Amino acid sequence: MGFSFAERMSGSYYLLSEPLLAHAIAVDIEAHVRVLRARTARRGLRATVTASVVGRIRAEGLADATVQGTLGLHALHERRIPYDLSFTAEAGPMRLVGEKDLSWLAPVETLVVLPFTIVDAWKEIARGTLRFDVRRDWRTLARSFWASPF
Repeated sequence: MGFSFAERMSGSYYLLSEPLLAHAIAVDIEAHVRVLRARTARRGLRATVTASVVGRIRAEGLADATVQGTLGLHALHERRIPYDLSFTAEAGPMRLVGEKDLSWLAPVETLVVLPFTIVDAWKEIARGTLRFDVRRDWRTLARSFWASPF
């Protein structure tokens, strides 16, 4: 038995070819836990959870497309949440890759901010930041958790 949840993030990005021009970006995802592996470490048992992700990306001037990929839930023992989302833009296949690096000194801020890069098949083409709007969307996120067979 696993669980699923939905997350909406928005922010801005810039193309490396035009670093002074900001573009809007929004990502809506639904994550489904699909792998749970336990491994023995010196400090005891650790669980690594990876979720499969589907959703939509709207990146001004770049793409309005479906996304799919993975989301790692390594929050407790590695203090990070890596995102790897693939999508197809007019210019071809691309990936949004980012990681939330968690800090116990600023837990809310580090959970809601996702710095990312966008890469095409060969190189990095853009950088930006996505944010989860806690004030606006926390109830939606809380209601989106449900048990699933994934």
